[in-house]
Amino acid sequence: MTPQRSIAALVIVLLSVGCVLSQHPRVPITPCNGNPMTGKVLEVRVSNCNNNFPCILKRGSQATIEFDYIPAQDTNRVTTGATARLGAVPLPFVGTNNQPACSRITSKQSRQSTGCNLRAGEVYTYSNTFPILQIYPVTNVLVQWELNDGNRQKITCFTIPARIV
Repeated sequence: MTPQRSIAALVIVLLSVGCVLSQHPRVPITPCNGNPMTGKVLEVRVSNCNNNFPCILKRGSQATIEFDYIPAQDTNRVTTGATARLGAVPLPFVGTNNQPACSRITSKQSRQSTGCNLRAGEVYTYSNTFPILQIYPVTNVLVQWELNDGNRQKITCFTIPARIV
């Protein structure tokens, strides 16, 4: 490959990565209160957040959350916990909360589906696109997202400020 083609290929790759990151920017998170996590969250990305907080979740649309994490223990069962806290009241995201997470988990390195056969110390990516239903109230909420193992221990748990509009 000539030097010009190598540079052109590098520019295309960098532009592609930039486009992906701009669609799902990195989001600052707060660990959940209560039970400690057994894993570690590395990075969280949310569609349409655009580094403006709270993140805007538009009713009648869809949002995508994606995060990289490392489980501390092997597991073969993972469920999603997804709620929007309105004050002290957790409102579940319909169709997402308490659902199996296996089909949404990939290896960070290979980007291949791993199902729920997670190994301690490996890096995984969880990705989920979910509806923001019209029935949700227009308000500020604290979105809590967690992955739980077969023993109901939190592998990951974090919160993100959001506004449903």
